[in-house]
Amino acid sequence: MSMRRGFTLIELMVVMTIIALLAGLLMPFISMASRNARRTATQAVMRKVDTALRQFKT
Repeated sequence: MSMRRGFTLIELMVVMTIIALLAGLLMPFISMASRNARRTATQAVMRKVDTALRQFKT
């Protein structure tokens, strides 16, 4: 009986399914982090504009 090396199709499909499930679970958190980063950057720009307008006014 010879020993074959490598993975079976079932093993590869199980691993791919696990990876897909983990990716699906992480997507909302990645999206939320991206949204928060964009919000923080926008707030920083708005503060700079506010400071510039106040300096221009005086």
